[in-house]
Amino acid sequence: MSYITYNIIVKVENNRDTLIDNLTKNLKYQYVHEFFTPFHGVICQTNDNLREIPFDRFKEELFNNEADKIDKVENQLRNYSIELSKSFTDTDIAFINVDCFGGKCSSNGFVVRNGQKTYENDGHHSAHIDILKRISADYSGWHFYPFTRNFYSRKAGVKGGITGDIVNFTLPAIWMSFNIDFGNNPSYDIAVAENELLVEKINFFEFYFMKIDENWLKVLGTLFDDSAENLADMENTITEHLAGLEYQIQFDLFDGSFQKKIGTLPNELGFEIHQRSYRYKAFNERPIPFHPTENNIQQTSSKQDETTEKVSDNKKGFFYRFFGRK
Repeated sequence: MSYITYNIIVKVENNRDTLIDNLTKNLKYQYVHEFFTPFHGVICQTNDNLREIPFDRFKEELFNNEADKIDKVENQLRNYSIELSKSFTDTDIAFINVDCFGGKCSSNGFVVRNGQKTYENDGHHSAHIDILKRISADYSGWHFYPFTRNFYSRKAGVKGGITGDIVNFTLPAIWMSFNIDFGNNPSYDIAVAENELLVEKINFFEFYFMKIDENWLKVLGTLFDDSAENLADMENTITEHLAGLEYQIQFDLFDGSFQKKIGTLPNELGFEIHQRSYRYKAFNERPIPFHPTENNIQQTSSKQDETTEKVSDNKKGFFYRFFGRK
């Protein structure tokens, strides 16, 4: 599956309202959103949703065919970034193209100021980091929420995102932890493949664990319920099932009203891992969902006894229990 986006990104200083007004009035086919992490900014994006609209459905502009539609709209965004910089003088404005396919992502783009390009990157799996640092000096991290589908899925009930890392542990062990506690719980869906694990509390939140290499698991996820009760439940769920492990997890509501980071990784190591690209090669397999009416635990080669099939209320955490830690 591919996902291609073209983006104008501006850091918000004292220009929020005029910036959003300008982009909304002058770019008819793009999404304009404010974001609050990892810095406060505004993004104007064309993404794959445009491809779902037939070229002859655009009443205000005539396109010859689908290719003509895509080319003109995408070039419109690229070109307008330069015009925008002339209106917002002395402001660094980024244009970034992100192309993801089969789990592998690359990006390219430039920074423009007062109508002149001040930096350009022709393409790399981490090019967006270098570009974003030009408009926000303290920017860090490979993951950027506005480059994900979920960021533009608020009408579908998406309220926020989850991102993080686990080191020196294996994906099957993480699956075992969640499956023992929630395998028989109808409020949860669990799906697993060779390199991926999806744990979803239906209508509330989901965790997606992705094996990058033998020593690193990437954690991503989605928040569907922004109530205080759900945020507390989500945090308790992840801390219980990662107790005793080396990890860092951050929760964010997209409206900027909530952000929290938890974990055990030392700051220096956590920062270093946060910078790494986890989309530098295609390796992912689509999750293979278990049959919803079957006991997830029975998908393994051996059954657990009756005590492990019940939803756990032991707050010490699976790995404390498994290894007999006190």
